[in-house]
Amino acid sequence: MFNRRKACILAVLVAISSNLLFSYEITFKLTPGVFFPFVSQGQNFNTFAFNGFFDTGVNVNNFLNIGAEFGFFMLPKQRSSELQEGVSKNIITVPVGLHVEGTWYISSRLELDAGLAAGVGMSMNGRYSDYAPWARAYGGLAFRIDPQWSIGVEGSFFAYQSHQLFGKPSIGGPSAGISVKFKFDTKKITGKVNASIEQDESVFPLMASLYKENAIGSVYIENDESAEIHNVKVYFRTENFTASDLFCGEVDAIGKRDMAEVPLLADFNERIMMFSEAGDIPGEIVVEYDLLGQKRTSVESVVLTVYNRNQVRWDDPNVLAAYCSTTSDDVLDLSKYLVGIARNQLRSD
Repeated sequence: MFNRRKACILAVLVAISSNLLFSYEITFKLTPGVFFPFVSQGQNFNTFAFNGFFDTGVNVNNFLNIGAEFGFFMLPKQRSSELQEGVSKNIITVPVGLHVEGTWYISSRLELDAGLAAGVGMSMNGRYSDYAPWARAYGGLAFRIDPQWSIGVEGSFFAYQSHQLFGKPSIGGPSAGISVKFKFDTKKITGKVNASIEQDESVFPLMASLYKENAIGSVYIENDESAEIHNVKVYFRTENFTASDLFCGEVDAIGKRDMAEVPLLADFNERIMMFSEAGDIPGEIVVEYDLLGQKRTSVESVVLTVYNRNQVRWDDPNVLAAYCSTTSDDVLDLSKYLVGIARNQLRSD
């Protein structure tokens, strides 16, 4: 028994240390519950028994959780008075294996988990014991107290196949329990949302009005909060060169340590025409978002590069219109002359 205990402790330490070495976030989940072994074959158990599971896993892409699972079952027998010598009143079963779990965030506070687990277990009946494969399917709903802790309910179906690999299990049935989950980050997080920009090219002051609907480049939003964020809205503004905080785009949700992209738009005012030489404009990206139902705002400083006011993209002939005014005397005289030619040369046929 002493060697078995040392082996179990060593397995737990290996699982935890491997998680710490190779992951940014690990989870620990404890699920004590009640087991109803009415699908068991070859044993007469009481109506219910006590069980529990301990899971530790690595979070992958904010969805999958993969890791080790350990369990404990104590199953009282119905006819405890007719026990043979060396046979216990209770059957103790200890399953050990791996689990794969998926997590869906229904809302900022509610998460839905579902997973599969399988491995090899040891069943002890006094001085008698055996080893056999087992499998478990489970699902649960949890309330997130904060980004680290959540508590919920979980239901599962467990099958311990000591007599045959498939078919009716020797120990089997549904279980229900209360789950407590803790998430631990091995990499330090800043607890904020970061923003950066990437321009396709510098801003043309002559085309300032076009940037309200045509992107200057892209805004990259990186979630370095302690959990996923929802209802993300992005705005751009400057202190002197924009007329308003212009809405650039919206993202429904961004997972933890994930990144999203929205177009960079700007509502420039007439002061943009003051750039007689190429230069820079200090600006701000304003990000509004929800974290576990709480409204938060992050402001990140950025810099826009701007061409001088006479710079144009000469490969587009339409840009020449920027140098013409419809009220200029020269333009009015030319238009009258062209209209006169058209009227004199017009043929009704």
